[in-house]
Amino acid sequence: MATNLVIIGRHSLTSKQEELLKKAFGEYNVIGRIATLDLSNETQVAMLRSADAVVIQTLPVDLIAQVLKVTDKPVYIFDIKALGVVTSKEAIEEAVRSGADIVNIDPRTGNARVAMTVSLSRIKKVEIIKEVVATVE
Repeated sequence: MATNLVIIGRHSLTSKQEELLKKAFGEYNVIGRIATLDLSNETQVAMLRSADAVVIQTLPVDLIAQVLKVTDKPVYIFDIKALGVVTSKEAIEEAVRSGADIVNIDPRTGNARVAMTVSLSRIKKVEIIKEVVATVE
């Protein structure tokens, strides 16, 4: 039986990410996709709760903690290793040959941030401890 997943992320899954999902879940169905997370949106919350598992491409820690609060389903995240910023088409091609599966090109500068997906991890707990250091008068 296939695992029903909700993916949180703006980008299409890379082939490495799809391979990791297949290793982790065997057969899976993406039953929903959330590009911009808004936990005040009842439809998004319902989608998260209806899935067998939630997969996060990338998200700030505070939002990951909020996702864990609204669903009792397992939450996973891709572990991404940043490889750097490259400035030419040749450098992008070399990065891809070296294993980069994520290339985000800045349309203003033409520079590209390159990274590679290295693993898929289940998030067991996120704890944020804050200390107020300044306030607005």
